Amino acid sequence: MKIVEIANSVDHRHIIRKIMIDKKWPAGLVKEIEDEWIMLDPKGGKDAVEYVNNLTLVKPSLVKIPIETLLKHKDNIHQMKNLPQDILVKIKQNHPNAPIPNSINKNFEKNPKRYDQYSKMDPSTARPSVMVDGAIDFGVGRFTAALVRGDQHLNVWQLQANK
Repeated sequence: MKIVEIANSVDHRHIIRKIMIDKKWPAGLVKEIEDEWIMLDPKGGKDAVEYVNNLTLVKPSLVKIPIETLLKHKDNIHQMKNLPQDILVKIKQNHPNAPIPNSINKNFEKNPKRYDQYSKMDPSTARPSVMVDGAIDFGVGRFTAALVRGDQHLNVWQLQANK
C-alpha cells in the first residue's frame, strides 16, 4: 500500500469525536452527531473534520425552537422535497401558511413509513435535533414527526458555523 492510499484510508470518525469532546460539547450532542452522522459514514474525511472544527455551540443546553421559526428557513423547507407525498399533505394540514413544496424526489427516501411511525411517538421521548444556523442538520426525522403531529416547538442543540 502506498503512503497516499494509507493517508486516504484514515478513519476520521475518532478525530471528529475528539474535536467535539475538546470543544466541551455536551455528551448528548456528541452522541447525537455520532449516531446520526459520524458512525454511519466511515468515509467522512478531512471535509467532515473541517466542518466540525468550524462549528460553535451557541448554548450548552437544549433550546426550544418554535416550529414556525424553523419553517421560515429555506434549508428546512428544501429538505421536505425528500418526503413522501402523504407526509407533505399532513404537514400542509397542520401548517397551511408554510411554504411546503409541491414537488418531491420520489427516489430519495429509503424508509418512507418511518415518518408515520415517528409521528405516533410521544414528543417528550424524542431526542433533540441538531440545528446549524437555523437549519435542522441532524434529526430531520424528528423534525418531520413534529410537523406531522402539529407540535409547536422542537428541542434542539443550537450550533452556528463560523464565518
